[in-house]
Amino acid sequence: MNEQTQIPAAALMERMDQIEKKVDKIGEIIVTLARVEERLVSVIEAGQEQSHQITVQEQRLSSLEVLSAQRDAIATRLEKGVWMIVGTVLSIAVGGVFLWIRVSAGN
Repeated sequence: MNEQTQIPAAALMERMDQIEKKVDKIGEIIVTLARVEERLVSVIEAGQEQSHQITVQEQRLSSLEVLSAQRDAIATRLEKGVWMIVGTVLSIAVGGVFLWIRVSAGN
């Protein structure tokens, strides 16, 4: 064979060692990528769950707003009714006092 085409055994072993190191690095990178993918999937799932929870909370808040408005309307009507009763009672009481004064003054 031609002397230029022959590769010394030491150089060949060194080259094989370099290739083996590169293959090992590629293996480590693949493992790291798999871990990163798992984390991304976990983060995406957590984000979707949070989005679902936010949607549920928005629905609950909307229903509470409607309920609050209904209760506010009831409370307003009740307050008006109480003031009507208080006004009526005070009117009767004042009328009774004036009647008592008129009757007392007539004697």
